[in-house]
Amino acid sequence: ELEVKKDKLELMLSKKDNDMEKLKRKLEDKDIDIQHMKDKHKELQQKVADSEDKIHKLVSEIKGFREQAMNAEQESIALRKEIAAVNTSYSRAKDENQELANIVDKLREQVESRRDSIKHASEVDEAEFQEYKQATETLISDYKSQIRELEKRNDE
Repeated sequence: ELEVKKDKLELMLSKKDNDMEKLKRKLEDKDIDIQHMKDKHKELQQKVADSEDKIHKLVSEIKGFREQAMNAEQESIALRKEIAAVNTSYSRAKDENQELANIVDKLREQVESRRDSIKHASEVDEAEFQEYKQATETLISDYKSQIRELEKRNDE
């Protein structure tokens, strides 16, 4: 009877040992799962840190782009002002040129009138001829000045 009891106890002990082995394996599996989860957690933390770095870089780039856009806008405003100044100068020069053209036309009319009077006169007064000659030379000089001024403006 003791022998049977001993066998039963050994059998129970063997079952308990088997159960303990199974539990140890389960515990090892759970430890592996926990380590795997910790590794995944570290990976995710690294991805979060990388994403935050990217966000900071993008924020810096956006600030740079905004600054560039502001600079470009300021340059655009400055260029518009410069264009307006050039247009104003051009308008003034055009008006001055028109005034000069009107003066030249009047001088030309005067020269032509004197030329006609000299041409049709039986005698030519030396003083009147010199005055005509001077007016003609002035007219030619004015034309040359106008041409130089127009060429200069054209080059600009």
